[in-house]
Parts: sequence; C-alpha cells; structure tokens
Amino acid sequence: MKKILTLLSAVSLTATASASVVACGGGDGGGTIEPPTTNIYKVDEVFIEREIEEISVDYNPHNDSWMRSLYVSMNNRLIDMNYDNNKSKIGKVAKRQDMRNTLNTLPNYYSQNKNNENYEKLSELSEGLKDGENLISNFKFKMIFNHSDIMSANKDKEWEVASKQITEKMDEGTIVVSIKELKIIK
Repeated sequence: MKKILTLLSAVSLTATASASVVACGGGDGGGTIEPPTTNIYKVDEVFIEREIEEISVDYNPHNDSWMRSLYVSMNNRLIDMNYDNNKSKIGKVAKRQDMRNTLNTLPNYYSQNKNNENYEKLSELSEGLKDGENLISNFKFKMIFNHSDIMSANKDKEWEVASKQITEKMDEGTIVVSIKELKIIK
C-alpha cells in the first residue's frame, strides 16, 4: 500500500508541475504574452502642419489675457490642422478634445506660475501697437512641449490622466509655428 501511495504521489506531483509549466509559459516559451509596446512620437511627427493662415486677437492693455487667447488660438488651429492631415501622428497620441484640454492649460500656467521665455516674447508684440487693427506678417513663435510643464498645468484637472498619456506617447520638443497674418486689434 505504501508503494502505491508513493507512486500516486509521484504521478500527481509530475502532472501538477507539467501543468504549471504550460500555464505559466515556461519551457519552450509557449503561452507567454508580450507586454504592449508604446510608440513615442516626436513633436514634429505629431505637429507636421505648423503654418497658420490667420489669427486675430483683441489686445487688452490691463493684463495678458490677449496673450493667452493668442496661445490658445495657435494650439487649437495646430490641433485641428494636424487631425485633418492623415500623415500626422496626433491621432495616435490622444483624442482631439484631450489634446485641446491638455495644451490649452499651458498659457494660464505660464501666465500665473512659471516663466516661459517664449510665452513672455508674446508681450513684445504689444510694443508700438496703434489703435485699430495691427497686422503682423509671417509671425514665428517657438512652441515648447515640456512634460513637466504639461503635467503641472494639468494637475487635478478632470483630464489629468489623458495629459499623462500624452506625455507618455509624445516626446518633449520644440516646433516653430508660423502665422501668415496675425491681427492684433487695439
């Protein structure tokens, strides 16, 4: 009887070990699941369209609301132009509204919390403005995508998770945005 129990134990133990190897993907590699890969896209792959025909903003001499408005207008135009271009990788990074929500918090963040050299350069546009419509042709603006700024600007927002996903799928970097006709109305 002792020999039969020993033999049954050995067979059970071998069967259990074999089942574990198959289920866990051991041995020849069968049953293993590859972790998902996340592509990280360069900023210039996401924003391949960077030339905006026209933007118009109302100048406010009392605060920088006109600068924030200009920045948001640039963001929205860039986002829309690139979602409409099949060669852009923007759709692989985020949904349109998530990208808008995330990037449109940056001008408020720069205005209130953190100096951003390129954002501050927008204030130079106000120098020499005349009453009425002021036209600036071929205006160039460096737009910097910094993960730390993006996450800080979107902290505690309802779309914070989407913002984090954007930083995980889009590299940091700088693009130069060109506006053919920038109208500042004073």
